[in-house]
Amino acid sequence: MDTDERFAYLRDLPGAEGLKHGLYVFYDGVHFSPEPEQRPCEPQKMSVTQFWVVMKAEVNRDPVTRRTYAFSYRYELIEDRELSVGPERGHVEGSDPPAPTGCKGTITVLHLGDAVDEDALPRDLSFQNSDGVGFAKDMTSVKVSGDLVLEAQFVPPRAPQLCKA
Repeated sequence: MDTDERFAYLRDLPGAEGLKHGLYVFYDGVHFSPEPEQRPCEPQKMSVTQFWVVMKAEVNRDPVTRRTYAFSYRYELIEDRELSVGPERGHVEGSDPPAPTGCKGTITVLHLGDAVDEDALPRDLSFQNSDGVGFAKDMTSVKVSGDLVLEAQFVPPRAPQLCKA
């Protein structure tokens, strides 16, 4: 299988037991759970790139409201690693991301080809709940630019309200 064929196979792989996709990222790393008849005969190579999302509080002074708080963030590369998935189902060994901390979340990107560059990462991450009140706690899918990106997931920091300016 060439790179384009492997990309199409992994991107479109149907999941077993009601899962939407057979290859996905969860809090504990990458999982490979395709329908039995869709399993490859041999392991498939792919890569995972993980980044810290480091939050920082910023004090913005407004002439009307006097003082408001906002947050900025930056990315720090954790690692880029090659993995093999299949033919067995389950958690992919070596794909575990570090756990988020108070001011650090993570982005995990599954891809083929070269490492994901920081410039390809989203510039508009949301740290709020879907209702706009409070901080997000759940993992969300994010858009990472690149032709061979399979999936990207953002896990927010655990307590961004405690981040220092």
